[in-house]
Amino acid sequence: MGTDLAAIAAAALGRPVASAQLTSWTPIGYDPFLAGRSVQRAQGIAALPGAGAAAGAAWSAIVKHTSGPGLDAARRELDAYVGTDHTEALESIALA
Repeated sequence: MGTDLAAIAAAALGRPVASAQLTSWTPIGYDPFLAGRSVQRAQGIAALPGAGAAAGAAWSAIVKHTSGPGLDAARRELDAYVGTDHTEALESIALA
């Protein structure tokens, strides 16, 4: 299962999007508490429904990647933010 850029762009913009494209991926300096963590800024352009081919909206999102032994702690951290168990989603993202 890959990452759904349209869903990420829609969440970042707070409105539906027809499609989304990633235009840049920039590492952010980060001093991880646990090894295997990194933070990046994803930026892109989203096509808005019914807005025509020339119209687009810029979006960005912060992506925190966790691998290795820190994955269990990342699950607990995500659960603290959103209040549910996202084990399957995290495993899908890690495979993407």
